[in-house]
Amino acid sequence: MTVPAAKPENEAQRLKRLKDLLVLDSQPENIFDEITKLASEVCGTSIALISLIDEKRQWFKANTGLEGAKDSILVR
Repeated sequence: MTVPAAKPENEAQRLKRLKDLLVLDSQPENIFDEITKLASEVCGTSIALISLIDEKRQWFKANTGLEGAKDSILVR
């Protein structure tokens, strides 16, 4: 059985900052797409993601190699 990691002490602050950025569920942005493409090339992988995690789910801001993947529900 997998045991979830403990929440960091600054979890409330992290979530507030994430929400303040207004980036969750936002439209794709070229700069983030370019970062994942570069990460994929540098690391020699076919997949690279920029993933944001709020209280209930993981959301992909940018995605190289898993086109169509958007988000997933987290279980805590």
